Amino acid sequence: MLRLAFGASAKGHIHALLILAVAVVSGSAVPARADDAPKNIQQSQDRLQELIGKCHNDVACLQQNASQIDGMPLLGLSLMLLKSDPNAALDWLVIAQLRTRYDVQRCTDQSVGGGMMFLFGQLGGDVVQYAWRHKMQYLAALKRVQPRDDIFAPDRAPVCGRSVDGVKPASEWPAIAANLRRQLAQEIEKLDREYAANPPPDYEPPSFPTAVPAAVLSGSRAEKVARFGAEARQAALAAAAESPDPGALFNIAEAQLNAGDPAGARETLTAAQDVVAKRPKEYFVERDRLIGLWAQAGERARALKLAERVADPAERMRSLGVLGSALAKAGDTSGARDLVDRIRQTGAASDRRVAGNADAALKEVGQCAAHDPGGRDALRAATAVNPPATQAYATELVSALAACNDIEKAKEAFEKLLPSWQLGVLDRAVDQLTKQGRNTDAELFDRIILDGPGGPNDLAVVAKRQAARGDVAGARMTAARAYEMMRAAVMTAREQSRPVYQMLEILRPFAAVLEAQLKAAAYDDALATAGLQDATNAQMASERIVQAAAKNHDTEALRQMLPRVLDAIENGGQWDPETRFIDIAKQLGRAGYTDEGREVLGRVARLKKNHCQQAPCINLAEAQVAIGDIDAAQAILQRIKNPKAADSARVMLVQELVDPESPSPTAPRRRDQPTAPPPQNLSAAFPVAAEMAWQVQDATRRASAMLVLLRSLHP
Repeated sequence: MLRLAFGASAKGHIHALLILAVAVVSGSAVPARADDAPKNIQQSQDRLQELIGKCHNDVACLQQNASQIDGMPLLGLSLMLLKSDPNAALDWLVIAQLRTRYDVQRCTDQSVGGGMMFLFGQLGGDVVQYAWRHKMQYLAALKRVQPRDDIFAPDRAPVCGRSVDGVKPASEWPAIAANLRRQLAQEIEKLDREYAANPPPDYEPPSFPTAVPAAVLSGSRAEKVARFGAEARQAALAAAAESPDPGALFNIAEAQLNAGDPAGARETLTAAQDVVAKRPKEYFVERDRLIGLWAQAGERARALKLAERVADPAERMRSLGVLGSALAKAGDTSGARDLVDRIRQTGAASDRRVAGNADAALKEVGQCAAHDPGGRDALRAATAVNPPATQAYATELVSALAACNDIEKAKEAFEKLLPSWQLGVLDRAVDQLTKQGRNTDAELFDRIILDGPGGPNDLAVVAKRQAARGDVAGARMTAARAYEMMRAAVMTAREQSRPVYQMLEILRPFAAVLEAQLKAAAYDDALATAGLQDATNAQMASERIVQAAAKNHDTEALRQMLPRVLDAIENGGQWDPETRFIDIAKQLGRAGYTDEGREVLGRVARLKKNHCQQAPCINLAEAQVAIGDIDAAQAILQRIKNPKAADSARVMLVQELVDPESPSPTAPRRRDQPTAPPPQNLSAAFPVAAEMAWQVQDATRRASAMLVLLRSLHP
C-alpha cells in the first residue's frame, strides 16, 4: 500500500513514511525501561505528528528536523529530494540505512533485522536504484555523511516489538553507534580501493524503440520468432548490465529452441554464458541449465566441456546426467549412450555420494526408455544399499527403477525405506510413471497409498492423479474418503471445543481435498467441503468452485452456482467484493463465458479517481481483456501514471491477450455436459499485444513481454 503511494507525488513519499513511523512507534517500540513505555511512546507519537503538521511538504523544514525521523521513514525525505537534489537524497539514504541498522543492533533479537532491511529495500524504491546505478555518487555520499554528528538519535528507543526485554541496555548504545561508524569507514576504504582499480561507470537505462517492426505484424512465423527472440535478448542483456542475472536469457533461449530457432538460441546462450562469467561465484543450478540448453541447441562438445570442468566428482555426475538427459530429449541417442558409458566408468568410485549421483544421472539420461539392460543392472545393484543413505537418493532410486520398468525391484527398494520416507518416494515414482503414460503401473503404486494409513492430504493427491488419468469415478471415491476423514476430525474438534490452532492443523488438507474434488468435477462434494470452513474461507472456496466449473466447461453447474455465489459476495459483507467479482469475471472470460463475465463486471463499481492504484487497475484491465473488451483495458492502462507500474501492466495484458489460460477443460467432461464454448480467436489480439510490448521501456519488463510473445508462437 505504501509502495503504491510513492508513485503519486512527493507528498505521498514523506507523509506515508512519517505516518508509518507514528504507527510503528505507537504499536511496537519499547524504551530501555519498561516503566517509561507509555510516556515515551506518547512522546514519540506526539513529536512526529507535530512535525507532520509543522513542515507538511516543506523540504527545508523536514531537513532541519530530520533528527526526529527514524530510519525507514527518513526514506520519504530521500525520495522527495531525488529529482531536485540527488546528492542530498543520497546523503539521507545513507543516514536512513545507518539509523535502521542502529535500531536493529540495539534489539536483543537480531532476527528482526532481516524483515526491517527487506522492507527498507522495498520502500526505498527509486532512490535505492539510483544509488546502485551511480556508485561513485553513492561513495561520495558515504564520505559526506561520515563526519556528521547527527547520524544517530541516541535518546530514542528502537523498534524491537513489545517484549520488555526486547531492547539492549542504553549503556550499550554508544558502543553500537561507534561500531557502525567503524564499519562505515571500512566500507569507504574498501570501495575506494575497488573503484580506484576498476572505476564503475554510471548506468543509464537504455531507451528502446516503440514502433512495432513490419515483420512483427505481417511477417512469417519464422520472422516473428527471430524478431521476438532478438528483442527479448537485447532487453535482457540491458537488464543484466545493471544486475548480472542470466535467468531471463536462459528462458529466452529455451523459448527459442521450443519455437524452432536453434540459431537464435545459440546467440542467446553465448550472451548468457558471458553474463554467468561476470557472477562473483558459480552456481550449479545456472551451470547445469546452461549445459542442458547448449546440448539441446546441438552444441554437445561445448556442453560436455562445461560439465567435465566441474571439480567435485558428485557435482560432475549430476552435470553429466543433465547433459545426457538433454541429449536424449534432443534425439541424440548416440550422444546419450556415450554419456551412459562415461557415467558408469566414473560412477564406479567407492564414494557413495558419487555413486548415488551416478545412478541418478543414469536415470536422467533416459537409457531405460531405450531398454538398455546395462543401465537396469546398475540400478539393480544400487538396491543393495539397505536402506539408502538419504531420502533424496531413495526417491531417485525407486523412481529410476520404476522408470526402467523394473517394478518388482522398485517395490523391494521401497519396502526397505524408513516409514516416514515412503509416501514422498511413492509420489515421485507415480509422477514418473504417469509422465511415461504407464497408467497401470502408476495405479499399482497409488494402490499402496490407498491401502495404507495415509491421511486426507495423501488421499487427495491420489485423487488428483486419478482424475488426470481419466479415472473420474475413482477420483471421486478417493476424494470422498479424504473429505469424510477431514469432516470427522472437524466435527470431533468442534464438539470438544478445541483451540483455534488445532482446528487450523485439522483443516490443513482442506486445499488439497477441495482441488481433488474440483479435478473430478464433484461440485456438490466441493460445496460440502467448503462448509467445513469459517464464513470467509467458505465464501472464497465457493468462488473457486465456480471458477473450476467454468474451466471445466460444466455449463449447467455454472448456471446453478454463479448467481448464488455472486449474491453472497455482494450481500455478505465480505472485504473487497469488487476484487472478487473481477477475479471471477476473468476466469469466466478465459473459459469462453464472455457474456457471463460482462454481467459479473457490471457489478463492479467503476474506479472514479484520476490516479489509478496499480494492482486493482491491472486486475480490472485483465478481466476486460478476458471478456474481449480491449478498448476498455487500454483506457484503464492510460490511468496508471507510474512508468514502471504501467510497464508491469503492459506485460500482464500482453500475457492475457496472447497466452491466456487454456479454454480446454481441466478435468474430463461428463457425457451429458453441454458443448464447450469455442476457444477465443486471438488473431486480432496479436497486433495489439505487440504494440503494448513495444511500448514497455523498463529492460526487465520488456524482456518479459517479448518472451510472452515468443512463447505464444510455439508450434
